[in-house]
Amino acid sequence: ALTDLVGNQIQMYVVDLGSGWSMLKTDRVRTLAVTAAKGSTLLPHVPPMAKALPGFDITSWNGIFGPAGMPAEIAERLNSELQVLLKEQDVKDQLAQVGFEVWPTATPKEFARYVQQQLNVWGQLIEQSKIEAQ
Repeated sequence: ALTDLVGNQIQMYVVDLGSGWSMLKTDRVRTLAVTAAKGSTLLPHVPPMAKALPGFDITSWNGIFGPAGMPAEIAERLNSELQVLLKEQDVKDQLAQVGFEVWPTATPKEFARYVQQQLNVWGQLIEQSKIEAQ
């Protein structure tokens, strides 16, 4: 779709930062807004959609998951080590170079709540839009 945008085959495209980052850093596309309600530290000059459409908040995110039934102490240890790693500026900088902002959760349970909340939000959007599996 980014190729079609650059080639004037389409007029607009919503892309997550990770997928579109290299193109967004060029003068071949114009970034009009970011979909996260709070905006983006990677694109501080770009306004959030919520500025024009209050309540709009669609955030692309990534997480690190383990197998079902992973012992809590192992999940806590992995989380603890990842928290240390994700606070390192060089790690943040490397992730930013490919369009990823770091906003780690504090605990595995907090992340599980966030994932459930996201599943609920997207489930409601799918239901409201009457999207059906094909």
